[in-house]
Amino acid sequence: MTGNSTDDGNMEAILDVMGCKTRREIINLLREEPRFVSQISRELDIGQKAIIEHLRAMEEAGILSSFFRKIERGRPRKYYDISRDIH
Repeated sequence: MTGNSTDDGNMEAILDVMGCKTRREIINLLREEPRFVSQISRELDIGQKAIIEHLRAMEEAGILSSFFRKIERGRPRKYYDISRDIH
């Protein structure tokens, strides 16, 4: 048996993302620069809860990565970016 099952799973995840208009819109935003949930929500006019679910699914599929960045006031924000493997 070859290692294609991982590749097939990754391809399936990518196709799943590309089949969803909202996820394509998120990817297009993130191509410009990393963003945090409320930015994406505001720019796409979609609720934060829905955005979080899309981001979680894409991060689990390895399409997105996330990191925390300190801000002047308050707790650090979680930013999302396109994974280096996908660029």
